[in-house]
Amino acid sequence: MKKITISLLTLFATMASFSQSSLLVDASWLKPKITNPNLIIFHVGRKDLYDKEHIPGAQFLSSDEFTVDENGGVFDLPSDENLKAMLESKGVKQNSEIIIYTGVNWVPVTTRLLFTLDYLGLRKQAHVLDGGLIAWKAAGGAVTNEIPVVEKGSVKINPDKNLLVTKEQVKAALETSTKIIDCRAGVFYQGIEVNQMHGGRKGHIPGAKSIPFTSLYEKTEYGSYEFLSKDKLQEIFDGQGLEKEDSIILYCHIGLQLTIVYTAAQLLGYKNVRVYDGSFHEWGPDESLPVETE
Repeated sequence: MKKITISLLTLFATMASFSQSSLLVDASWLKPKITNPNLIIFHVGRKDLYDKEHIPGAQFLSSDEFTVDENGGVFDLPSDENLKAMLESKGVKQNSEIIIYTGVNWVPVTTRLLFTLDYLGLRKQAHVLDGGLIAWKAAGGAVTNEIPVVEKGSVKINPDKNLLVTKEQVKAALETSTKIIDCRAGVFYQGIEVNQMHGGRKGHIPGAKSIPFTSLYEKTEYGSYEFLSKDKLQEIFDGQGLEKEDSIILYCHIGLQLTIVYTAAQLLGYKNVRVYDGSFHEWGPDESLPVETE
């Protein structure tokens, strides 16, 4: 009887763990679910590569479908109504479980979509397949070139406007204990290089700390880019003096790279993280706003 009890407890623990919503999942998590009718899989990346091969049941999703560019190569949020219509056109329902992956190693575009779903109030339903198609194939996952037939869905959204901050709010935050994080490569943070298209000035927002987005993932032996372990991620956040209760604002060039840091923060349990979507593309050209290189 004791062995049976232990076995049942183990089973229940496993079921509970399996049912928990996780930001990052792998092939072993996805394979048993692949035929679930409530599963929505988004292949984000290049259409020609999707047409060649993709995970069975996956739909192609262009970044243009969940971002809008009104200011020269940026990744702004479309209207709430347009985002809802897009998701419903892809068959998303209230009980859908959404898997996001990239066909190539374009990690930030997957986390940008994850952030968008979080903004819409759909975070508990969304997951990123860590390592994307490369990791899936390395784990023996099947691929196909068949295009799935999709029925229109119906989903309720609950946009969280508090996830976003304006440049005025960032400027005001400079006088507070809010931690501002620059998610660009270090050469831009330090002012060694200048992105003329997105900002045009050397340096960073005064007082900002640096967590380059590329420092949070690494290339595996089979070629996919995957997030570091939670312990390694925590070391990086600790190195910048970030506490779990801190108010944190993230920015990058155009609102794309920062979503890697946003995802890592969610993995580690940082709850008060907001996004400056205008980022340095908006801040840099405004000469009335300060920058520094030290």
